[in-house]
Amino acid sequence: MKHGCFKKLFLPVFVLIFLLSSFQAAKAAYVITSLDYQASPVANVSKIGDIIYFNMAVVDATQTYSGVSVVVSVSTTHIELSDLSFPVDPPSFVAPMYVYDGTRTWRVTTGYTNAAIRSVTLNNANLITNRPVTNYTTLEYADFAAALGTMADGGNAIVDIGNAVQAIQLYDNGDPNHNDAVASDGIYNTAFVIREAYGIEFLTGGMIYGKFSKAGTVAVNNGFTAPRRINIDGKRPSVELVNANPNPFNPNRETVKFYYYLTEDCEISLRIFYGSVTIKAINTTGSGKTLEFVSWDGLDSDSSLRTDGDYKYRIDITDTAGNTGAAYTGDLKITTVDIITTIQTIDTKYMPTDEKMMEVKVIVDTELRNATAANLANLGFDPAVFGAGHYKLYPYSYTSLKLYDSLGVFLKEFPRDTSAVYDEDEWYINPLSSPLGYQTYDYPFGYNPAAPAFCNMDPGVIYTDPDEVGDNDWNIVFLNNFTDMGGGVFRKTDTFYYYGDLQSAKSYIVKATGMLVGKSVVAVGEVDEVPDNCVENSTGLRQKYHAQPSFFYDETTGTITDSRGYGVSSEDRTAMFFIEGDSGVPTPDKEGPRIVPYSEYPSNNAVLEPGVVSSTNYVKVMLTDDGVGAGTTNRSTLTLLDPYGNHVSGQMSWNGGTPGTKTWEVYYVPNNPLTLGGLYKYTIIPRDALGNEGLATTYTFSVADTAIPQVGNMNVQSASGNTEQLSASVSTQINFLVSKIECSVIPGGTSPVDWTATNMAVRNAAGTEIPGTVSHPTGTNLLVFTPTAAITDGSYTIIVTAVSDAGYSGAYQYNFYVTTSGVTYVNLAGVGENSTTHMVISVYSGSSSGITDQGSNEVDPADFTAATIAAASRPAPPANYQYFSDPASFSAAGYTFPINFNATLCSAEIRLHYTSAHAAALAVQGLSESNITMWVWNGTTWTQITGIGNPIVNSSIDDRYFRASVTSIQSANNMYALMYVPPAVPTVVYNFKSTKLFNPNNGPAGIFYTNDIAQIGPAGGQGNVKVGIYTLAGALVRMMEYNNPGDYAFFNNSEADTTNPSIMNYYFTWDGRNDRGSMVRNGMYVIRVEITGYDGSRIGEVISRLIAVVK
Repeated sequence: MKHGCFKKLFLPVFVLIFLLSSFQAAKAAYVITSLDYQASPVANVSKIGDIIYFNMAVVDATQTYSGVSVVVSVSTTHIELSDLSFPVDPPSFVAPMYVYDGTRTWRVTTGYTNAAIRSVTLNNANLITNRPVTNYTTLEYADFAAALGTMADGGNAIVDIGNAVQAIQLYDNGDPNHNDAVASDGIYNTAFVIREAYGIEFLTGGMIYGKFSKAGTVAVNNGFTAPRRINIDGKRPSVELVNANPNPFNPNRETVKFYYYLTEDCEISLRIFYGSVTIKAINTTGSGKTLEFVSWDGLDSDSSLRTDGDYKYRIDITDTAGNTGAAYTGDLKITTVDIITTIQTIDTKYMPTDEKMMEVKVIVDTELRNATAANLANLGFDPAVFGAGHYKLYPYSYTSLKLYDSLGVFLKEFPRDTSAVYDEDEWYINPLSSPLGYQTYDYPFGYNPAAPAFCNMDPGVIYTDPDEVGDNDWNIVFLNNFTDMGGGVFRKTDTFYYYGDLQSAKSYIVKATGMLVGKSVVAVGEVDEVPDNCVENSTGLRQKYHAQPSFFYDETTGTITDSRGYGVSSEDRTAMFFIEGDSGVPTPDKEGPRIVPYSEYPSNNAVLEPGVVSSTNYVKVMLTDDGVGAGTTNRSTLTLLDPYGNHVSGQMSWNGGTPGTKTWEVYYVPNNPLTLGGLYKYTIIPRDALGNEGLATTYTFSVADTAIPQVGNMNVQSASGNTEQLSASVSTQINFLVSKIECSVIPGGTSPVDWTATNMAVRNAAGTEIPGTVSHPTGTNLLVFTPTAAITDGSYTIIVTAVSDAGYSGAYQYNFYVTTSGVTYVNLAGVGENSTTHMVISVYSGSSSGITDQGSNEVDPADFTAATIAAASRPAPPANYQYFSDPASFSAAGYTFPINFNATLCSAEIRLHYTSAHAAALAVQGLSESNITMWVWNGTTWTQITGIGNPIVNSSIDDRYFRASVTSIQSANNMYALMYVPPAVPTVVYNFKSTKLFNPNNGPAGIFYTNDIAQIGPAGGQGNVKVGIYTLAGALVRMMEYNNPGDYAFFNNSEADTTNPSIMNYYFTWDGRNDRGSMVRNGMYVIRVEITGYDGSRIGEVISRLIAVVK
């Protein structure tokens, strides 16, 4: 029963209240009456190094009373409660009554406020725990209990934070180090420092449990759960899988990507150093549990392109709570040396053998550009005069030449040793004299080629000899050297041969890639004795050697000698050739097995109940073959993927094993029954005993999905965009009028959400539904309730009924209560919270506003006024900065500045507004709202305000604002302003014909499609331009059409050709969003353009190209 009803009460009603009230309980011994905490510094999520002040009150109770819920009266400064089960004798100093709500405890010693109804008054004067209550109207709907007795001192009080940290000791010893003010008063305190070693992580609220015992007796509510949850991030973030690619990096032809994997969402700072000087700093935000990257184009902070040399990079991370992770430092080499390979010719012919043998001859040109002595020295080479200096420092090239079938399946790699019958190591170092550039330290015993036939050997000399292995040489690298053409250009031409059993009448693809390498000579084995073939009973000493390139692992020596060249590679070059059939050559069995029609289980497109497919009822496919058939070992593959594309754990099996078997079955046996609902896929690749491959086939079947959708992220919003997330376990206090309620609904399994049947209802304390509309924004997983009128003060319950497409449903409930008294809005115009609100003041206590001026005079929040400052009256902004929107100033008539806000008694929030037009003006300059900063002017100097967070967007009107909490306004000449730093150089205008990478936050990409718009004709005719944007896996992301009225604006863009202004180039724009309007993820995408002329015929070929999105 609430206050305001007692005027109508008469005796029978009092009797009824008495019967419904909780009766006196038996002696309850020790009772934990309240448990709460305060975080320092104040934050939504506390981090490592922060302090949590825990506070627990314990009463040695003789009687307890529960369900004390009759509110007689309430104001900002007090609340009066009544319960007829309270004792007749009023509470006193000798026999106090303790009233508590789980978070706070009050000691009542002044008797009953109204003896007739046995009411007591609670206020900050008799509050003995926790912070002062700022506004008692917020407790109108709280649950109270009471106890008689004394405070329980001398006991053992501990607190658990979930299961993460156990037995945190609380103290009642008056020690300020434990935050305990008075010893032996039954109020236990501690200052708990969050340490990394604890590994605490409660990002969505961790439970706090209190325990108390004394002399072997524990509190009757031991394991007391605190009403408030705690948010702690006590784990440092870490960055893993860091890799710079490519490295070395050539800024003339590519960007370098610094890949990283974060354990959680973080702010990232990437800094690039040359020596100890930071030449570039890039700040961005990274998502946890996702492999992402930051790109750098080689330009330093002065927009100058960096030159060849050794650089370092460092990645620093800070998570959303403010915890810093260990920095990662890596090496980056910049080189402008370019290696270019070109496939000159391909020749094929049949070989006169008994089987189908084919010879393929490929001629490849390789060229080094910009290979000056200094640039090559940066890569570990020294070709100052070719033929002088150390041979190890010459540049060589390794050409990887690979063969693929027409579908892109890898077949063979051209061998590195093109003459496997010869041991050619000796030719790499010129056995007729010392090797080119030979240095004594190559061989500690000197270089001495072995005498021919080991004849007349000097026993005091160690002879050098190739390793006597004929098929391990690198003559693909060393037998043909570069020719120095001058001007930093080197060239060579290589001829490659491949002999193999290529199938006839097929197309093949050759891919050539060149890599810059150096040469090393490595000793193989130990020095051994060899007999002298010319002197009887005489021997000589010999050391075998092997020549190998840098940057490659060599099986002979088991080493990678060094990293000269650092992996600098050319772009891949490909060419296709065709082999015609030869009927005169006999054909062995080349046909693969076939799948017996309708032999698959589960049958294609079948729908099964959960658990049907299991280890005893498994996936199977029957195969048949007209050739060699099955062998002794299964060579076919059968894979099973779940609805998320993951491999289902299990084993393959088959019923073959007898050579010559023409029909057999292949099985996939899952380890566990398939209970996850959704679409499964299994793929069979049939192979016979010779490995001949049949047609790969994929089948699908479905398991009925019985899971219900999951509801989360429930939040309420004000008309101006203020947002508060609700707890699913306790009622949440809201300090603003609620204009929208929103939550996410995601599938519980693989069955989608049935948005038509899914609903949200809001009810007040009387159970009456609040009128409003429920909607589901297309392309999102959101469910939105918009009340007809803003939800005002009172208690409310939200009920969400979530239904899947399969018809399975679940109900979810959230509770909140609205209290808006004590809030003052300082506006330019109007009342209440609106788009001109520039300051919000919340006063917690009715006895004091908590706001004082320089003379310690209490300031009434209503005395504040706000005004915007005209451009002529504004001071000059900080160096390099520019005003973003109208700044604001605050006055308080009759008071002397500075004015201070006591954070214990009140709070003040500054709001600075702007519109979408302001944001658009930023985008034109290549900036975003993340570049906005907030500053305060004290009459003489500017100071930046940190921690303003993200902008608040009022979706109902064109209003955006940043906000910041303040504890003082220093000067009567105060001014608060939003600033930004304009770009130092003009924004680069892209050449729309070759846009390959863009940041959609800085504007759309432009893609050329025609310079003859007349061929297409006006929109609405037969002519059309159809643009599809796909992922690399082929999934459609966005579809746009010239003839679609909603898309035409994307195509209506043109620019005069820079070489011929009379020609107009037309292009379409893509803003980086998918068909649902959501921004796509970073990555590569395929753009496919199909153009139809005004007469309905296709113009040209379908165009496909790649584009990268990097935000």
